[in-house]
Amino acid sequence: FPSEKEQLAIYREQLAAFHPQPVTMRSLDIGGDKSLSYFPIKEDNPFLGWRGIRVTLDHPEIFLVQTRAMLKASEGLNNLRILLPMISGTHELEEALHLIHRAWGEVRDEGTDVPMPPIGVMIEIPAAVYQTKELARQVDFLSV
Repeated sequence: FPSEKEQLAIYREQLAAFHPQPVTMRSLDIGGDKSLSYFPIKEDNPFLGWRGIRVTLDHPEIFLVQTRAMLKASEGLNNLRILLPMISGTHELEEALHLIHRAWGEVRDEGTDVPMPPIGVMIEIPAAVYQTKELARQVDFLSV
């Protein structure tokens, strides 16, 4: 996976290019039709199984590096919004929010002064549709 420094440079370029407009960055969403040569996923039905937020919750080090890079890249611009893909319910959302808050605390402890960005959820699977109200109570925006 790209390092935090490599991701930070890419994210900073994008955030700066659109500043002051908000930029919504989706957390890693691999699986199904999206694959990485250096992180293969083998499943019987990759469109329904281990993908999106499930992959990053099972590998929090990947999610934390990406989140820290996004947060650091937004320093002084404050136009970042983070979108979480393939959330199937409140438990996954709560885990992801915990990791985002952890990453935010880490970057602030390192001296990067950034506000907590708005966090959103993609409503893209049936389980999330049935829990939209509960999910909406925990985030700043939804993407349908």
